[in-house]
Amino acid sequence: MNRTVFGRPLRSLAFDVLVSGVVALLAVAAVVSQPGGVPATLVGCAMAVALLWRRVHPSAVAAVVATLAMVQVIAGWGPLAYDIGVLIALYSVVKYAERLRDGVLAGIVAAIGVVLAASQTVGNAAWWATAIYFALVTGGVWLAALNVRTRRLYVLSLEERAATLEREREAEARAAVAGERARIARELHDVVAHSMAVMIVQADGARYLLDQDPETARAAVKVVADTGRQALEEMRRLVDVLREPSPAEPPAAAERRTTPPSPPTRSTGGRRSPNCPRCWTGSATPGCGSGTRSPANRPRCPRAWTSPSTGWCRRR
Repeated sequence: MNRTVFGRPLRSLAFDVLVSGVVALLAVAAVVSQPGGVPATLVGCAMAVALLWRRVHPSAVAAVVATLAMVQVIAGWGPLAYDIGVLIALYSVVKYAERLRDGVLAGIVAAIGVVLAASQTVGNAAWWATAIYFALVTGGVWLAALNVRTRRLYVLSLEERAATLEREREAEARAAVAGERARIARELHDVVAHSMAVMIVQADGARYLLDQDPETARAAVKVVADTGRQALEEMRRLVDVLREPSPAEPPAAAERRTTPPSPPTRSTGGRRSPNCPRCWTGSATPGCGSGTRSPANRPRCPRAWTSPSTGWCRRR
């Protein structure tokens, strides 16, 4: 669990406090021996306080630290121990700034500061040798920060890409679920509409043949009951599928699902009609026609119920 303080991660804030404490300690420890005395110590402490916001406002912190370093140069105190804060500010602006242009500007300012600091260094070495040493240290810090910035941006891009892929995957899953539910709803509509049509036609046929052929009428009534039971079972199955969340299907299951299953045999001993994948024919059942005989040379409806005994058909 990541704890936050003032909207910042606790570990990052603790590390920044530690870095600022080290800079402040260097400024306070040399208050007696360093040039400038107490004013120089105050400048060092101001740098340390500014470094507390080096992650949140790196460009502003770099500007403040550069201004304080310029005050140090103008006062003629020369390089001091707490000037490590300048390098920390340079590292922070290159790593955390939104635009690399801020890091480049900070590098240019640091290069000018290197020349000025080398010119005020007291020692036997030539000023240009000191400038080269300071330039190597400053350039190494700048390049290290640039390398860390590049890796950080690369990791952030990978995380963003992973989040985008996850959102796309979730959207595709939702679309697949919606499409599956729409398909089931269409199938449910087809089942109910077809079964109701069969039941109505069979009931009409039974009513017409009740006095002329009671056996055929009883068979038609039995077909009505069987069709109603089968429609009810299919409706329950489809409603159960709609209620349950559908998990991701493997490719083999998807192929099996796309293959239309063969319907069960009705109790009347009928056979599948060659004209309709959902209709059946039987020698003892009346047709589901609308009262007109279908000509032999006319193509039959792909969803029509036919019977060889009567030849009736009906278009849905």
